[in-house]
Amino acid sequence: MVWQAAYFAVGEGHGLPLAHNVGADCSRHVFVHHGEYPILGYSKQLDNDWRVLKNSAQYRDVFLPLLKELRVARGLTQVQLAHQLEVPQSYVSKYETGERRLDFVETALICRALGMEIQEFAKRFAVRLRKGS
Repeated sequence: MVWQAAYFAVGEGHGLPLAHNVGADCSRHVFVHHGEYPILGYSKQLDNDWRVLKNSAQYRDVFLPLLKELRVARGLTQVQLAHQLEVPQSYVSKYETGERRLDFVETALICRALGMEIQEFAKRFAVRLRKGS
């Protein structure tokens, strides 16, 4: 892998991204691997990649089943939940199967549609994590 630092040439007035080899001044750079999302900040963050693998397993094995179980427990189909969220049914299907990842705001909106506070969902998630480890 070749990591490069990219920055915007705002001072030159055109705002286009420029790329060059990683230099000593990392404070103004965004580290990018071609075809992936940038890692913002210092290159030291690259050492934390192992956390993503662990979190991905927790997401797949705990988070996703919990969301689906809550929907089923409320007696809602994917179509009914999608209607409440004002999204297509495929949105619900994709996050339940792990094809699509949810951010915090999306999770909070889903919890609200399921009649649950995000804090209660977080408690249930934490209990499941403790049981799984």
